Amino acid sequence: MPLTAFSPEAIDGHVVGVGLDVVDVASFAEQLALPGSRFSTFFRTGERAEIAARGGGAEHWAARWAAKEALIKAWSTLFYGRPPILADDSLGLVEVVSDGWGRPRLATHGALRLELSDYEIQVSLSHDGPIAAAYVVLSAACRYAPSSRLSSVTASACSCPSRTEKLSIE
Repeated sequence: MPLTAFSPEAIDGHVVGVGLDVVDVASFAEQLALPGSRFSTFFRTGERAEIAARGGGAEHWAARWAAKEALIKAWSTLFYGRPPILADDSLGLVEVVSDGWGRPRLATHGALRLELSDYEIQVSLSHDGPIAAAYVVLSAACRYAPSSRLSSVTASACSCPSRTEKLSIE
């Protein structure tokens, strides 16, 4: 089946989905602490360690939960009008990791990593008082290398085939 201009694969570097999730920190902390709660099983070892290093506050757990939900929402927009294809435990396949300066990114694992391999994932986390939130932007994978000037990106550094080439794939 030939790709169309509306196929996510044909939209090099363009946004194909966005997701936003907002979590009530106190409510999430209560759910996390419930005996038999499965919430903690959705957090990977690295996330647990990072949260502990930050003092273990509920706002950190809630922001990471929001990021997992926001990614699923962003990705789900690609399947509008079709049934979901994720298992209920898929949120455990999403991990918030941070660099040495605390900047977050999302890592995916297992089947979800394969499903999202053609996409770039951008994430922003925030928490203020009783609310934690995450915003995710999903773009067709077109990796740009920053130029020597901090504010610019060189289009020639894009590693994606041209849109014309992609449209001719069958």
